[in-house]
Amino acid sequence: MNSFSQNSQRRLEIEGLRAVAASLVAVYHIWLGGVSGGVDAFFAVSGFLITSSLLSQQEKQGRINPFYFWAKLARRIFPVALLVIFTTAIFGTFILPQVLWVDTIKHAAASLVYAENWRLAFDAVNYLTQGMEATPYQQFWALSVQGQFYLLWPIVFLFILSFKGIKSKRLFLGGAFLLIFSASLIYSVISTAHNQAFAYYDTFARLWEFSIGAALALCINKIKINKILSFSLGWLGLLGLVFCGLVLDVSNQFPGYVALVPTLGVALVIISGNSITQGSAAQLLSNRYLVRLGGYSYAFYLWHWPVLVFFRHLTKKVDISFIEGAMIIAISFILSIVSTRLFESPIRNSLSLKNSAPLKSFLVIAFMAFPAGATIAGWAAYTKGELLKKIELLDISDPRFLGARVLYEAPTEPQGLDVYPTPVNASRDRPKPYMDQCQQKSTEAELLSCVYGKPDGNKVIAIVGGSHSVQWLPAFEAFAEEDGYKLVNYTKNFCLFSSPVGFGKVYSYPSCTEWNAQLMQELIASKPDLVFTTYTRDGGINEYVPEGYLAWFKKLEEHGIQILAMRDNPWLPFEPSKCVEIYGVKSAKCRVDRDKVLARTDPIKNIEINLTNTKFVDFSHFFCDEEECFPELGNVLIYRDSNHITGSYMRTISPYLRKEVQLAMNRP
Repeated sequence: MNSFSQNSQRRLEIEGLRAVAASLVAVYHIWLGGVSGGVDAFFAVSGFLITSSLLSQQEKQGRINPFYFWAKLARRIFPVALLVIFTTAIFGTFILPQVLWVDTIKHAAASLVYAENWRLAFDAVNYLTQGMEATPYQQFWALSVQGQFYLLWPIVFLFILSFKGIKSKRLFLGGAFLLIFSASLIYSVISTAHNQAFAYYDTFARLWEFSIGAALALCINKIKINKILSFSLGWLGLLGLVFCGLVLDVSNQFPGYVALVPTLGVALVIISGNSITQGSAAQLLSNRYLVRLGGYSYAFYLWHWPVLVFFRHLTKKVDISFIEGAMIIAISFILSIVSTRLFESPIRNSLSLKNSAPLKSFLVIAFMAFPAGATIAGWAAYTKGELLKKIELLDISDPRFLGARVLYEAPTEPQGLDVYPTPVNASRDRPKPYMDQCQQKSTEAELLSCVYGKPDGNKVIAIVGGSHSVQWLPAFEAFAEEDGYKLVNYTKNFCLFSSPVGFGKVYSYPSCTEWNAQLMQELIASKPDLVFTTYTRDGGINEYVPEGYLAWFKKLEEHGIQILAMRDNPWLPFEPSKCVEIYGVKSAKCRVDRDKVLARTDPIKNIEINLTNTKFVDFSHFFCDEEECFPELGNVLIYRDSNHITGSYMRTISPYLRKEVQLAMNRP
């Protein structure tokens, strides 16, 4: 018997564990609006099963052939996954609002190549945000992590086993797994503390969860415990898995050390399975009904999320009743049975594929992937060609689209009209510097400048700062040429017009500091007639005036340069354009309490200011009334994302900005 010999008996309690984990995921998603730890259980189980499979291959064949291993896995995981991707894309074009199409297509493509976890990580998406903006592909993040593990693990095995002269390769493997576990767990704890939203999807922050199962696979046959201890450990593990999502803040603490609760819970259940006793957790999980459900758990996990997302869009409901949730689960379960029996099982159990070279399995999977890939590509082409058309500048004399002017120029707002820009195009309604490559990147320090308005104008207005400064350019352009203003844009992404003093940790990075120093030198040398920028940051009770802003204002005062400083607009907790298309432009769901996004009193009024060169302007009434902030006014969308204003709406503010500019220009 080879030293890698494993118990070939099927571990029925693992099938039951899969059923429990999949059920937990669905229940928490549908009714509790959270995360259960069920996915972590899947990771630990996968580590156990994949490692057992590799050890078995080593025993039977005397070596590990990664291509045969990958071909076997491909026949197991790809058929249903590709079917879900394809079906979701088809139904998505009919059910999802167009404003969500671009994001959904990106996530569909990422899911197709098993990179959805990285897509979500770099988008900093919170998987726990169970609202209407979630794409129907987000559940593929876990499958992507597993797929990357499946690709990596045979290579790890081959590398470890390549060392010669090792007396006990089992012990050597155990040491390697312990090293991987330790390194990944340490990294996970650090990255979770630093950037939990990213770490949640990071494969390397999850490897330790697989390693627990892998280490257990090495020694499971050596573990002997008495029946009382087995009984206790089994129930402790199962209850820990079931209730960890209720007891722990999974959404903000995973995948750090807190995720040890569900993963070690799985390990305890598997260990208890070595000695199944009457009434034990392992016996319960080995029940034939749970075992049968476990066989459909993979497909059920993949189907439940798009069914839930589509249900919400069809009903315009986020909160799901018990009956509605039961219906979602029933539909998902039926789909899982059909897809497993008709798609997965025939391919997985095909003798032709089993007895052929791995290449044949890969070609079959590639052929199956073509419909999904072609559908996604076609959807993307249609979206790009038909929906994302060129944004035309809003004609502010058009009485149908008054925007901010409705507050002063119309007794009633025009009714029954579509908003401008359309929600799907709102994100593209941006100032010219973005298209002219004149909005400096966050990573670059070179001071860029572009001229707008009247190039030979006798008055120069410098627009300085970050994206919340440049977004006002369309308002200036509406009157600059007529009034003879030369507009010079000096702006940089994610960088504020501020001295290093009181700059704030978020913005005190080298290229921003260097850029600011160049900008100040340029302003002092060119001495524009007016500098425009913002003077507050953040929102709600946290809205404040950074010290670095005032220090820079003071320095310009020393050189006789006038400033028009604008209070920053409210930052909303969602993208209003998406909300408007989903719920309607007048829906209360798309409004936000003013006090949550703006301080009740302008923060500048709480500071003793000794600046003679600065005019502070508060235009917050163009975004909010006394109680709420709104996504639209006068049939014009206000926001192009959660915190930037559309160029069209800015143009409707231009008459009021014009007056403030004239007053600032004429200050003594």
